[in-house]
Amino acid sequence: MKNRSKTDIIRHILEAVNSGATAGDGSNDYDDDNNNGLTKSKIMYTVFLSYRQVKEYLLLLVEKGLIEEYQKELKEKGKENKVNQRSSYYYRITDNGRRFLQIYRDLSEMISHNVFFFFF
Repeated sequence: MKNRSKTDIIRHILEAVNSGATAGDGSNDYDDDNNNGLTKSKIMYTVFLSYRQVKEYLLLLVEKGLIEEYQKELKEKGKENKVNQRSSYYYRITDNGRRFLQIYRDLSEMISHNVFFFFF
């Protein structure tokens, strides 16, 4: 994988959170309430970042209002079929995050079309 710019990494995180908010893959063992967000771990593995990197980027994106962090109770089946409850933080994209993605896509499209004309 080539080196990515900070903006590319932010785009990857926002796309992961945006698509994760709507498409559940059924890979977790918890009651996920329509899967309307991703955990830090899921983002980390989807975007190929270290734990330290994902923490820094998520903090930045929350501060800038591109994603929001929320906590929800998860029911986890333990041994002897007891139901344990634990809290987990999830991240979901905001309207500003969706706007950022759209602007990024528009600029990328403009640049890719204009680069073609520079060669003639």
